[in-house]
Amino acid sequence: MTPSTPNPPESTEATAIRAIVTDLETALNTADAELMSTHFTANAIVIEANGTVLSGRAELHERYRRGFAAELHGMRARYTPAEPIFLRPDVALVHQRAHAVDADGEPLELDHTMITSYVLVNQEGRWWIRARQDTLAPA
Repeated sequence: MTPSTPNPPESTEATAIRAIVTDLETALNTADAELMSTHFTANAIVIEANGTVLSGRAELHERYRRGFAAELHGMRARYTPAEPIFLRPDVALVHQRAHAVDADGEPLELDHTMITSYVLVNQEGRWWIRARQDTLAPA
């Protein structure tokens, strides 16, 4: 059995992964479908909170392009990521909470929040999201 990989608190790998989560928050808050899909692998799998399964970066891009013009229009959130857990040097797990905010960044009083789990892989020196699972949770 291989021992687990330690999690250095401020490794460049953890910093790179947190930057991806920051990009996703920015993408949501600015309705940027390109940025929202750019960190996913070409064959990524995403399971949305409603159970919809999306496959691949191209499908994700199209889903966000349509969504930002419809049900995601004006949606904003503040993401609070946990520290990445490195399952191997090239595979990491990170989850985040997404709290709804208004246009000024002030929290909205909702009865739920979103927890998102990501599986990331490092390919050729760059971190990519290979899988994402969204779950609604009580606030």
